[in-house]
Amino acid sequence: LGFGNIGQVIARYCLPFFASVSFYDSFIKKSSNSKYLVKSFDDLLSSSDVLIISIPASSENKYLFNSKTFAKMKYGAFLVNTSRGSIVNSGALADAVRSGQLAGAALDVVDGEPAQKNNPLLNNLNILITPHIAYLSNFTLKAYIKVQAQNVIEFFQREEMLK
Repeated sequence: LGFGNIGQVIARYCLPFFASVSFYDSFIKKSSNSKYLVKSFDDLLSSSDVLIISIPASSENKYLFNSKTFAKMKYGAFLVNTSRGSIVNSGALADAVRSGQLAGAALDVVDGEPAQKNNPLLNNLNILITPHIAYLSNFTLKAYIKVQAQNVIEFFQREEMLK
């Protein structure tokens, strides 16, 4: 879900592992690459074995994934959220996994970080939670250091800084 820069990188990594990679993005109506199939939101929910959320948080998508959304998902699917915790209702996700509607979830974010002791997602063997650092690798660390060093140089040269 979401086919911006991050969504496209995720799709490239997923392609070798899955027969097809589909996506829904409200801003993209047609794929420029035949390897990736555009689907409606509901079709993506009902057909995905693994659904990866890669969208920015907004007031419009707060708790987009709730009990109604999980009921539309393919039975036994996995949910992966690498975007923002507010997009997924924690209680509804815990219920969906507990009932078997979803086989499990991998979350780099949860609603209300850090997760509180009473968070229903904790202590479930079918839910993996990382502390919003799953992106961190030697590659990204080196890239961050390079950008920060370039920002320092440009600051002293009074040029526009990178983001």
